[in-house]
Amino acid sequence: MNFEIVLIVLFSAAGTYFARVIPFFISFLERLPLFFRRFLRVMPVAALGALLFPGLLIDFSHAPAAGLIGTAAAAVTALFSKNLLLPVAVSVAAAYFMI
Repeated sequence: MNFEIVLIVLFSAAGTYFARVIPFFISFLERLPLFFRRFLRVMPVAALGALLFPGLLIDFSHAPAAGLIGTAAAAVTALFSKNLLLPVAVSVAAAYFMI
């Protein structure tokens, strides 16, 4: 295997690891005003939605209703369930049956 590829993988893993671990060690987040704490808590969800929604419309171009129904099913399931796997399973099943 090429040494450059190994270095790329190692640095990518280290960057991802530190980006996920650093918030646990930062204590200033507890001293932020309530508005900023709420903003920072909701920001990952908003970023994920911004990344996923265009793909939803593009990947299901032949059947856009399947993507929208799958997303709606996942949202409703996530609203009433604390389980992380259940909304994914319901979304996949709903999109599968719509196609």
